[in-house]
Amino acid sequence: MDPTDRAQGFLRANGMFHGDLDAPRCVQEFTEEMDAGLSGRPSSLAMIPTFIEVDREIPAEEPVIAMDAGGTNLRIALVQFDAAGEARITDFERFRMPGLDGEIPAEAFFEALASRLAKVASRSTRVGLSFSYPAEILKTKDGRILSLTKELRVANIRGVMVGESINAALREAGLPGDLRFVVLNDTVGALLAGRAAHAGGRYSRYAGFVLGTGVNCAYVEANERIGKRTDLPAGGRQIINVESGGYSRMPRGVVDRALDATSAEPGNYSFEKAISGAYLGPLCLKVFQAAAEDGLFSPGGRRCLVECKRLETPDLDPFLGGADRGGLHARLSRRGSGDDLSTAASLAGHILERGAKYTAVNMAAALLRSVPTGPADAPACITVDGSTFYRLPTYRERITRWVDEILKGSLRWEVGTVENAALIGAAVGGITN
Repeated sequence: MDPTDRAQGFLRANGMFHGDLDAPRCVQEFTEEMDAGLSGRPSSLAMIPTFIEVDREIPAEEPVIAMDAGGTNLRIALVQFDAAGEARITDFERFRMPGLDGEIPAEAFFEALASRLAKVASRSTRVGLSFSYPAEILKTKDGRILSLTKELRVANIRGVMVGESINAALREAGLPGDLRFVVLNDTVGALLAGRAAHAGGRYSRYAGFVLGTGVNCAYVEANERIGKRTDLPAGGRQIINVESGGYSRMPRGVVDRALDATSAEPGNYSFEKAISGAYLGPLCLKVFQAAAEDGLFSPGGRRCLVECKRLETPDLDPFLGGADRGGLHARLSRRGSGDDLSTAASLAGHILERGAKYTAVNMAAALLRSVPTGPADAPACITVDGSTFYRLPTYRERITRWVDEILKGSLRWEVGTVENAALIGAAVGGITN
């Protein structure tokens, strides 16, 4: 049997074949879960109100501190916007996120954030903080942490206020601790950055999407549809942080459940574990190993795969047509049979296609639900940030093809790309709220 046919048969038998997914039905189910989250009914989508509007003007030449606490990196800069709305970034620094290299206490986490902020803490009283983890946003625009994702490990962090805790750590260090924090998700930042960069009636509606270490989206919602809040002004609208990484209604296969069992939070963020950069490599390795146990690889290839302890998402590049930089692909080439690389490439391609289909469902649902803020006949804009979307070979093309298929005949759309989107969006949020 051809390696491609064997790979497809294996994935179908284990509940992981993308061809068995009905995309329109998946969009309907995703939207139903969005509605449940907005109403306050049980839902795997948190649907967090941000109290951030999209129509406020950006003041010119006022400095604002921008922080981007992402999946891997913490980025900090001072940002100013000129009269045309162009962002000028200075004092830029990048650090590794605390809590990635082993569990630390919450106090140490905020001390680390405060120490990184110290250089620019006296340059502005306003801070826009793009925080890439689930947090309840209060009307004060500070955020209360609900959980941590993307394998970040910080003890006793749930329920802690982000801006308040950083201010306390600054004061403890003898620095100004009266900063005005506006905490927003990185997808909210992407949306704000996209709208700032592509204003002037070019688009009918806006959404933000991040596909890097993790995955999430944000869109503009009408206040009257946010049934779980009774204190919102009628006729208004605001950005909703969907927290789509937690979506749980997507079908899961045998290998999905095996990966979930070894993750930092078993039972949570199953959607993220199927499509994001933190998990695609490990998921493919488990698929390879399960397929090897099922006889899809030669004895030499099987031994090579069983011995492999780690496969990061960038290591998938050669299996997807990219350059072979060594690693598992090279070892499998040396130790396996002629069909082993073809089998692995086919398995990886199918897993990527499934991830693309799921991602497209999320994107399409956000665009369809977003409240128009511009000309009705203009296309929609979804500003996408994240290295997995842009750098993993063929992933972007697969995703956009599926979005085209899902939205065909109902909504025109475009991908908006803004360099440093999360950082610039954080600055927009910080200076306009």
